[in-house]
Amino acid sequence: MVTAKSNQQHAVIPTTEEIRRRKIHQKGIQFCLLVLGESGSGKYTFVNNLCGRNVFEEDDYVLDAQQAHLEPGFDVFSKQIQLRENNATPINLDLLLVPGLGDNIDNSSIPDQINAYLDTQFELVFNEENRIKRQAKSVDTRPHLCLYFVRATSRGLREFDVMLMKTICTKVNLLPVISKADLLTPDELVLNKKLIQKDIHDNGIKIYDFGDDKLSDVMSIDNCYSLVDKANSDLAAASMAASKDEGKVSHGFNKGSPNLDDLVYNEDTKICDIVPFSLVCSNEEVCRKDLGYEEDEDLDMTCHVRRYLWGDVVVEDFRSSDFIFLKNIILGSHLQDLKDHTHNILYENYRSMKLMEQEEAHGDANMSEVYGLKREMSNSRGSIYSGHGMMGKVAEGDALLKKKMEEQQKLIQYYERELSEMKKMLGKEMPDVKI
Repeated sequence: MVTAKSNQQHAVIPTTEEIRRRKIHQKGIQFCLLVLGESGSGKYTFVNNLCGRNVFEEDDYVLDAQQAHLEPGFDVFSKQIQLRENNATPINLDLLLVPGLGDNIDNSSIPDQINAYLDTQFELVFNEENRIKRQAKSVDTRPHLCLYFVRATSRGLREFDVMLMKTICTKVNLLPVISKADLLTPDELVLNKKLIQKDIHDNGIKIYDFGDDKLSDVMSIDNCYSLVDKANSDLAAASMAASKDEGKVSHGFNKGSPNLDDLVYNEDTKICDIVPFSLVCSNEEVCRKDLGYEEDEDLDMTCHVRRYLWGDVVVEDFRSSDFIFLKNIILGSHLQDLKDHTHNILYENYRSMKLMEQEEAHGDANMSEVYGLKREMSNSRGSIYSGHGMMGKVAEGDALLKKKMEEQQKLIQYYERELSEMKKMLGKEMPDVKI
């Protein structure tokens, strides 16, 4: 007889999906992020906004005047961060940064050094796979994504940027970003994006391919948004009014510009069309209700804001920058895709190349033995070869190889007989021991 109490106890048994979710939640997801860019490009502020807390304090990256004349050299430092949100799977973020990238007088060796570092991480995984006894739990130190901060110069990529991105694009998923986009007008932003896209294509730089993935896969966009709207926004109008008050001539924005009309954000916009991502970051946190948000479920939620005389720029607002898209891509929609692409494509290419190099080295060693054997045959049987044709040479070579193989086989049989006799002797002296 089944009682109500037993029914209640049976009802609390978790489903298989719930068990899997609890296991993943307990273990967490490991993700390694490499952030590259010159000093002052906003890397530390971006990391703070991405993690939702001050991972780097402002005192951590204040320029030391006493050390300003010294070259930073090349150094990679890592930082482990645990990201935990309500009702979300924890993410164990391994952050890699290179301070002072490109700040040396001679930066020609930097790309090769970063490439060597990436090779080292692949080499650790390759060696672990070839071990007889593998570690039960090995830490994956391969970067799954590299964010490369590009300074907007309205001239595309610098020579150093091209050289570095071409060198590492086959070892890590590469995504370029434009930092401090709030310093650019809409026309300038679109121009810089197109110039960077052109340089990437012309130089054969491989960046992460989003395929046909759309912004609707990252987040929902209720209203169609264009940079034309940004040009006509209250902030732009306030800026134009302020310049008129100061007696400056303002020609406004060209609403008919094809550059502005090309950049339209809606649910059908492809992610690859907005690369490189434009970022606006800030360390100042403000509650959403203090910014005038109405009828919002998360009014008590904080967001990052940059304050200006003409208004505030909200970092998490997709109308201000592409930050929220990039954050949802890294920590949400494409997190596992980036890890899978690193292991299944980038690492497999490295692994195949490594095995081919080993095979060629092994083949060269075998060929050297064959050439040595041929020289030995030529020296010992030169008189015979002189009287026969090519067929005779081949026959003599085969006979000599067959003779050597027979000698090796006889030697193996001899050792097998010796081993058998030793086992018999040990069996007689120690009958209780099983051999």
